[in-house]
Amino acid sequence: MATSKTKGNEVINSHLTRNFNNSTLNYNLEKYPFPAMVKEVMKEQFPRIDQLDQIHEAVEPEDLAVITNVVQQAFGSAEFGKLFDAFAEEYIKPLIGDHDYLIKRFPTLNLVVPNQAKLGRLLNFHKGTFYSNGLGQGTIWMPLTNTFDSNSMWVVDHKESDKISNAYINEQWSQAKFEAECMKVACAVTLKPGQAHLFHQSHLHGNINNETAVTRLAIDWHVLLKGEPFHQRLPGGFFRIEGDYVQQKPDFVHCVLYTSCNSWLDVTIPNYLQTSFIEQWCKEKDIQYSMRLVENEGATHLPILESLILQKHDIVMYSIHSLPEDESRRNYLLDLALSCGIKLYFMNEYILLSEDTLPKIKEYLSWRTR
Repeated sequence: MATSKTKGNEVINSHLTRNFNNSTLNYNLEKYPFPAMVKEVMKEQFPRIDQLDQIHEAVEPEDLAVITNVVQQAFGSAEFGKLFDAFAEEYIKPLIGDHDYLIKRFPTLNLVVPNQAKLGRLLNFHKGTFYSNGLGQGTIWMPLTNTFDSNSMWVVDHKESDKISNAYINEQWSQAKFEAECMKVACAVTLKPGQAHLFHQSHLHGNINNETAVTRLAIDWHVLLKGEPFHQRLPGGFFRIEGDYVQQKPDFVHCVLYTSCNSWLDVTIPNYLQTSFIEQWCKEKDIQYSMRLVENEGATHLPILESLILQKHDIVMYSIHSLPEDESRRNYLLDLALSCGIKLYFMNEYILLSEDTLPKIKEYLSWRTR
């Protein structure tokens, strides 16, 4: 594995430091008409939108979050998913060597209106590792409108990013000092639709107040290289394999809520939070649950989960990454659930266990770097 640039005991893959180093990528806008497709999605709910860079004239400020959510959900559809897959195959794969990769399941829509600071929409400087991204990710920042001057994203080069962020943390700078130091060396990304900016998770970047008269929009999405750190951005949930667009819907109306605290993931999410996430999901799906059961701490083989399966209860649990670290035990529980004919649903990955989905579950679990 080619690597460079240490961060603690982790390193950044050299394909990322070389090809996602504040680099510009040009692509075929006719083949990948993201601006037109995004506008079409917006107009379904907000028909007054005519020009993307004039959205602020067509909608109220309180609608901006609604627009963002609507578009980001659309990004998870097969229509957009196939386009992102094809783009990655054509333009990103040649930049990452022979690495397999996953794609962000729901790309982010960046929407920056004029004078966004007044609305509390100013994005502070940060780097990906400050936002739970692992060093194994490359970012593709793809404008849907012309980006320039104060309406654009501002980025710092890698060396200066490391210097500034280390001082920010170690010397406990105020946010105002941090922003000021970033702006001394940051540059605005000047692009147009049909271009993308590539950077990795150690690049500081952020916005300043948009003093132009136009709205700026961009799609922000990531790829994850296999064998590289993903931190809290989970394979299967945050990231997907090519073609995995379908968010499986549960085909049951009653279940048991099960949570654990025994995997590398579970120890970072308290049981009550896992439970609250699943309860909200059940409420949205109109699913009734008879009991909330928690695995015994330290019981890494998950005997309570095994008991529930043997009792033939349908189960909703938080994630495939809550399953045992031991592969043989993990496979035993998955096979047992299949043989017992129960419905076992993994909320974070949108996966209902079946003979058809078992290979996909195992594929996502193979991306564990711990």
